[in-house]
Amino acid sequence: MNGKLKALLMLSLCTFLLAVGWPATARADLTVDDDGVQCPRADYTNLQDAVDAAQPGEVVRVCPGLYMGTITIAADKAGLTLRGVRHRTIEMMDRVGDPSQEAVLVGSPEGMPGFAVQADDVAIVGFTIQDTGDTGIEVKPADGVTPVHGARIARNRLDTVGDPSVQGTDCAGGRGINFEVANAATAIGNYITNSCGAGIRLKTATNGLLKRNVIDGSRKRPGIAVRSGDSHQIIANTSLNNREAGISLHGSIDNLVRRNMMMGNGVPGDPLRPIPGKGSNTDADDTTNLPLENDPDNTWEGNRCITENRDGLCTFRRVR
Repeated sequence: MNGKLKALLMLSLCTFLLAVGWPATARADLTVDDDGVQCPRADYTNLQDAVDAAQPGEVVRVCPGLYMGTITIAADKAGLTLRGVRHRTIEMMDRVGDPSQEAVLVGSPEGMPGFAVQADDVAIVGFTIQDTGDTGIEVKPADGVTPVHGARIARNRLDTVGDPSVQGTDCAGGRGINFEVANAATAIGNYITNSCGAGIRLKTATNGLLKRNVIDGSRKRPGIAVRSGDSHQIIANTSLNNREAGISLHGSIDNLVRRNMMMGNGVPGDPLRPIPGKGSNTDADDTTNLPLENDPDNTWEGNRCITENRDGLCTFRRVR
């Protein structure tokens, strides 16, 4: 990523996160430090032990250190907040996984996520997540049926999720953030690079909000993928250098896609058009980097592509 684009993305993220922030009234009820150096009075050295001991609605403050996945937030932990602590001088896009400066979740068993969120109203904030065996953060009910409500994923840095030993597009799974059978889920201000699957996926989900996320370099899938479900807001995200589309909708209706920026994605997509008998799609920009497959009543507004081609087309990067 060139310096000018990086600076632009960093300014956008910082401005938004300073304005929005996260609830300042929450207190740290439990503290975790893997080695006791940064937080000598920590209650736990093992993150899963702290999660298991926490009561619903409590906050677990995770000090800089190295923590192993999978961390499971079971269904009886509703309202739990896991907040990673990092050195204040380290910006989001400069995190490299230094456990002396950042709360780093690294690795998970093959086919397992870094974080598995099964409870309602859980927040995962401020972590660096690397080299997981599958998805970085997965919000999905244990029974696969009862939707998980109100997950909040913010200000996390995710890099190389999916099997890190598999190069290129031969990897499987490995999404950055996956909301599956979920409602009212929120992802704000996350920075996701080198995922195997989509940077962020919404599957069989409703009323989600994806805002001010940066997805760069999905090795196999779109930057943002919506698969079934409805009524999502996808606003002011940046999706670039992904093997497939910047943003892709499939089997999903009544979504608002607004003020997103896309560049250098591998599949430009198809122009949007009305679907007879099913409703209309509105694209105020004629932006063809947003593929659409049998999805009525979606609206695109103010999206743009950075490109040397004519207006309405994103850079086409042929993949082999």
